[in-house]
Amino acid sequence: MAEILGGRGRRALTLMERPEWLSPRDIAEVFGVGTTQSYKVCQALPHIYIGSSIRVNRASILAALREGGRLPVEDYRPRSRDPEAPD
Repeated sequence: MAEILGGRGRRALTLMERPEWLSPRDIAEVFGVGTTQSYKVCQALPHIYIGSSIRVNRASILAALREGGRLPVEDYRPRSRDPEAPD
């Protein structure tokens, strides 16, 4: 079975293997999104600042996934499948 590698050839940690308070970098690595998207997720969920660093509790991420099946993003708008509908 192939092993998923993270940065620098190390095995990528799963959400449950990471610390209780996740940084945007952690979110980006776990979910395979860019840093801009991971910061949007942090802002959309309950979060704290430690100095200028933002952190999101792992339980908040799990709750959001259980409730909606996706992570929230403040400016997320589902695109209409109707080509005639305005954006």
